[in-house]
Amino acid sequence: MRPAGGLYPVHLGQNGEMRLDWVGGVTATVALSLWRAGADVSRFDLARLQREVESRANGHPWDLHLEAITREILAETFRVTDLVPQQTHQLTLELDGGPWSRADPFADVQTTDALQLADGFHLLLAVDVDSSTAAVALQMRAGQAATARLGFDGS
Repeated sequence: MRPAGGLYPVHLGQNGEMRLDWVGGVTATVALSLWRAGADVSRFDLARLQREVESRANGHPWDLHLEAITREILAETFRVTDLVPQQTHQLTLELDGGPWSRADPFADVQTTDALQLADGFHLLLAVDVDSSTAAVALQMRAGQAATARLGFDGS
């Protein structure tokens, strides 16, 4: 599952506890990437990034190209118009079982074998516990997929 997250003090509740949400996880992921790159994260208006992600991601913030956003912020060339989804590739898998849930909490449950996926790592989890395949891990690169199926024997 993709992480939930929050920004301090933006997501601080009246009771003093942090309120984490899925869109906050996108912003927190970008903040972590900036920090790992050695940037002073306090220099960036992450609260505005959060607002722009909420308003521009069309309900699918994890489809945004987070690596490109991070690179552009670090290069100081980022514009909110850069908040665009990654290019996706059509992929049809021969999957037994299903329907399938993606790790993205905003993604629809897959009821067909046809998928639209961006490059990167994806995990499909079986919704039906009677399926012989519990999960499918996919690595997409330039529209090509490598897959691994994880199953259970029913015991």
